[in-house]
Amino acid sequence: MRTNLPMGRKIFLTTLFIISISLQSRSQSIGFSGSNYANAGNAAALHVTNFTLEAWVKIEGTGVTTSSGSGGVTLVPFIAKGRAESELAAVDVNYIFGYDLTTRKLVADFEDNATSANHPVTGNAALGACWTHVAATYNTATNTWKLYINGVLDQTLALGAAFTPQSLSNVSTAIGTSLNSTNATEGFFNGSLDELRVWNVVRTDAEIFAGYNAELTSGTGLVSRWGFNDGSGTSAVNSIAGAPAATLVNNPAWVSGFNQGNPLGSTLDFNGTTDYVTFGAAPVLNTTGFTLEAWIKIEGTGVTTVTSGGADGLIGTESVIPIVAKGRGEGESPANINMNYILGIKADNVLVADFEESAGPNHKAIGTNAIPANVWTHVAATYGAGTWNLYINGVLDKTETEAGAVPVGTSIQHASVGTAMNSTGVAAGFFNGKIDEVRIWNLVRTQAEIQAAQNAELTAGTGLIGRWGFNEGCGLTAGNSIAGSVSGTLSSSTGPVWSNGNYNSQPPAPPTNPNPAHNGTAVSLNPDICATVSDPNGGNIRVRFYGRKKQPAVVNNFTIIGLPDTQFYTEEVQGTNSGGGGHNGIFKMQTQWIADHRVDSNIVFVSQLGDCVQNGDNPPGADKQIEWKRADTSMKKIESPAVPVTGGIPYSICVGNHDQATIGDPNSGSLYYNQYFGAARFNGRAYYGGHYGADNDNHYELFSAGGIDFIHISLEYNNNSSGAEQTTLQAVLNWADALLKTHSTRKAILSTHNLLTTGNPASFQGPGQKIYDDLKDNPNLFLMLAGHVAGEGRRTDVFAGNTIYSLMSDYQSGYSNGGNGFLRIMQFRPAENLMTVKTYSPYSNSSMTGSGSQFSLPVSLTNSFALIGETNVVSGSTACVNWPGLEDNSEYEWYAELFDGLNTTTGPVWLFTTSAGGPLPVNLVSFNAFAESKTKVKTSWTTSYERNNNRFEVERSKDGRNFSSIGTVPGLNNSSTVQHYSFYDNQPFTGISFYRLKQVDVDGNAGYSNIERVNIAGGKTAVDIYPNPARGNSFNINILKEVPASVIVSVIDSKGSLLLQKQYTGSNTISVLHHLPAGIYTVNIQGGDLNEAKKLIIK
Repeated sequence: MRTNLPMGRKIFLTTLFIISISLQSRSQSIGFSGSNYANAGNAAALHVTNFTLEAWVKIEGTGVTTSSGSGGVTLVPFIAKGRAESELAAVDVNYIFGYDLTTRKLVADFEDNATSANHPVTGNAALGACWTHVAATYNTATNTWKLYINGVLDQTLALGAAFTPQSLSNVSTAIGTSLNSTNATEGFFNGSLDELRVWNVVRTDAEIFAGYNAELTSGTGLVSRWGFNDGSGTSAVNSIAGAPAATLVNNPAWVSGFNQGNPLGSTLDFNGTTDYVTFGAAPVLNTTGFTLEAWIKIEGTGVTTVTSGGADGLIGTESVIPIVAKGRGEGESPANINMNYILGIKADNVLVADFEESAGPNHKAIGTNAIPANVWTHVAATYGAGTWNLYINGVLDKTETEAGAVPVGTSIQHASVGTAMNSTGVAAGFFNGKIDEVRIWNLVRTQAEIQAAQNAELTAGTGLIGRWGFNEGCGLTAGNSIAGSVSGTLSSSTGPVWSNGNYNSQPPAPPTNPNPAHNGTAVSLNPDICATVSDPNGGNIRVRFYGRKKQPAVVNNFTIIGLPDTQFYTEEVQGTNSGGGGHNGIFKMQTQWIADHRVDSNIVFVSQLGDCVQNGDNPPGADKQIEWKRADTSMKKIESPAVPVTGGIPYSICVGNHDQATIGDPNSGSLYYNQYFGAARFNGRAYYGGHYGADNDNHYELFSAGGIDFIHISLEYNNNSSGAEQTTLQAVLNWADALLKTHSTRKAILSTHNLLTTGNPASFQGPGQKIYDDLKDNPNLFLMLAGHVAGEGRRTDVFAGNTIYSLMSDYQSGYSNGGNGFLRIMQFRPAENLMTVKTYSPYSNSSMTGSGSQFSLPVSLTNSFALIGETNVVSGSTACVNWPGLEDNSEYEWYAELFDGLNTTTGPVWLFTTSAGGPLPVNLVSFNAFAESKTKVKTSWTTSYERNNNRFEVERSKDGRNFSSIGTVPGLNNSSTVQHYSFYDNQPFTGISFYRLKQVDVDGNAGYSNIERVNIAGGKTAVDIYPNPARGNSFNINILKEVPASVIVSVIDSKGSLLLQKQYTGSNTISVLHHLPAGIYTVNIQGGDLNEAKKLIIK
């Protein structure tokens, strides 16, 4: 136990008991305080694909977390080469290794060199507060992660496919933190670290076990090793010749000695069935008058034992669950097998105690009040001069008199904690919970003395014959602080387990001083939400903010329409497929019915599920746009002015395989789709959120209904079969995942053309499993819609308690008239938390009522609290995160959750109302940013009208999250004509950067544009090629300047032969499909003033 220590924390070792090891002598280690670190640079030797990472670590306080990216892990870092940044080879994570702050389990991750996807692994055992050797290996031959603790295998994870860590990452290697490409820190280790090693080979289980307890200054594949034996200075020597030293930043401490004590303190956690601590016969603990003390936390039902065969002892309903004891019921003769003393609880948590005389009679004491479960409680019992006294938290609970009876002082029964033992050491009865600061005195302490000392660590004192503070934190020995007394031995290597912290480790105080104030009004639409946080134990606090839009007390039902494949309504020639009869009049009747029932059915959104047309960009006949013209006239029926709503009924059209230039190829383009349903059609509509990449093939919408905010994401058809398709899909899913996390307070619906087979439960097909796997960790995602397969299908999946429904409907084949006009009518009933699905055709005025066509599903339609953001601050300070994109004149609720490494405190729910609405101050038509040169980035934007517009601020960020202003452009205050603006960044970052526009009105309220990404490569290059080396049948070209009207890409082999030449138009990102063999090539990119040659390796 430690009292009043900073950072006192308790974390369970749940799977593997970490044993302390007697290490070879080490004179020094390095100590990190949670704000300092070491930078090992970007030496070539630290770029690895196969690797082994090793270190000795000792957690001494609450660290600060960092992230390895979307789909990765959040961790406190030991060593890292990269962290969450953009998805480019030069800034991807080569490796990162640390522990999960909440569970204390080892975690590691890398991003692969093909897709930049993350591939994390999490261990099984929790780390304690003692020195522990940790290791992680990744093997590209087997695609397998392994994690080790003290040389013992803790976790094995086979990734199931071939992934190679991104060894081209140029981010500096960091120790005790993680860095990005600008050397900005994130996450900090708090504790000591020693013998850090990086290998470019995969060490075997046997090699790791044989070497983990040694100082290895060299070895095959050992590319870096920092022994931290320097003792002084601002750098740590690397013992590998030519390998980089580590520069110390912010003065980490040189720590003398290796096996320092445990500053965190600890307790022991007993499982209630087999765990105990034994002291043997321990004659030094015999006493005829005594005080017994302990701190306990009851966490479950233990097992009772008896102290006698007769009614004078603790038997039957008075049987005892032992806390501390020297003996139990065994026999009356000889005298030395009688029990000296026992303190425990009954099954009802009432305090009890007992002893036996030399002749055998028992003298028990039964308390009065039950001890509460899951609350640290001090208990004590005294006996002397014929009187028992029982105490709970220093308050007298019961007094019993025993007419001068004397406890046996010669007992050979074994002393113990958490159980009671007989004279041969056999245990019976087991305590379930934590025990700390056990003390045995050979005298009677007064109530005043007990009260005065119960919260203190008493390592000595008159009459104190045994004291166990349980501060070791690991190992099989519980030390006794009394000289000449006896230490305890834990029952086994699996328990009791050491738990960091102590009874006096208090949870953080509830947060205070909310800003915006509770019930505040006229709050900005992009407020910083803040609270003051503190912890009685001091140290760092992780603060997570959760929020939601408050729903009205009464909400109306609303409807979302699923519009299945319309290809046989728009096809040219009309009536060609599905037995004939299909025509565009059916499509028009569908959308007209939607418009007619907009009000009475409260239709709030329409999702067309792909295959809008049959022949993409190449229908038969002279008019190549005829099918898209038919779709256009049909969809205009739900747009303004056909419906009297600004922007019309919100809707989305998925890109199906038949909507693509080359049917089934997501990389072939979709010329006419984007001509008719591209971003230009939707820009300026309040519900349109934006798109991925250069076109509108993947896009999203934001809308609200029934007091609920929604995000809808539409993904282009991608069968996820070829390497090129997989690369494209991964990038799109990364975008979608980021959207779901950015809009985590909105209920999420995803539509894509190809997802499921028919049936219930249906199977995922094509990209279905991949889409689900990549996005399932977003708790706001609850519904996925699809078409493509003739018929109906649905399935239900649950991940981390969140239910995701996938529904497929497509009536184009097997039904008359190319689908006969059937719609999916999904009504949402918030008051019932229910979604009902009906299938109806306005064309035939008929419904399908089978179990696959008409059904109900339970859905949570209350706005759940979602994570807004998190930060780490020091106790006593103010924590803030930004909550962007709120709606005007709306009520929002939020709260803060505080975690100090052990305990969690959830604050009250606070409420505020955003500023009143009115005409939008500015209608921003577009915002763009691109590199005109290596030293100049042009930002430009256009408005169609301005009201009370004070200014624009151009903001720049290196990580896409933390923006700062780099310039201001005055607004026109009021304007009703189109205005064009521009601003130049003449000192741009090298590499990836992000730009956005902040518009500020005259009242100080602000709004933000979309975020634009710019890449300025080092040197004179104007293009990036990635992945490089490339695998499979595709690679990508990213143009880092204004895009020419057309670009010619030529691939030339090492002999100078032209092997491939293609022309591309109008995109910063070009995906080049090829069938080239492995080799080294030159890629020429030419167009306008662009003339670049790049080296490409194909493996």
